[in-house]
Amino acid sequence: MACRIAQYTSPLRILPTLSAGTKAEVLRELAQHVSSFEPDVNSEDLFQKLTERESKASTGADHGLAIPHATLSTADSLLVVVARSLSGIEFGALDNQKSHLFFAVINPQKIKPGETTYLQAISAICRFMRQPMVRQRLMEARDAEEIFRIISSEETPRSGV
Repeated sequence: MACRIAQYTSPLRILPTLSAGTKAEVLRELAQHVSSFEPDVNSEDLFQKLTERESKASTGADHGLAIPHATLSTADSLLVVVARSLSGIEFGALDNQKSHLFFAVINPQKIKPGETTYLQAISAICRFMRQPMVRQRLMEARDAEEIFRIISSEETPRSGV
């Protein structure tokens, strides 16, 4: 069964306008957002985990995409937080361009048999975001609900997600 990003996110988990201006601020804003809807997730713990992961190698990909990720013992299940920066943020991307679209993947420490892993989710995000029209539509979306609709409607078997 293919991993579908829409299964792990929702309009509540989408930040259509990041206020952050630096990589550290993005990670902090993402962590704070996750703890706002996941009461068992401590924002400082998540921020530290995201920062530790970034210190090993940047999760900035290409085409304006970054996929920060972390594993947390307090996470009950895999979740994806989507965030957008219209101006872009230096994130150490592979193509040396600013990152505009962030798909943060939070992985539970204990995965039940048959559950999607964070590696499957990251792979699905990468395949999905290869589509230039999808990236453009996500950047032009008005709000979290529209971003979610785009993700839900554009995830098709032909995109490999």
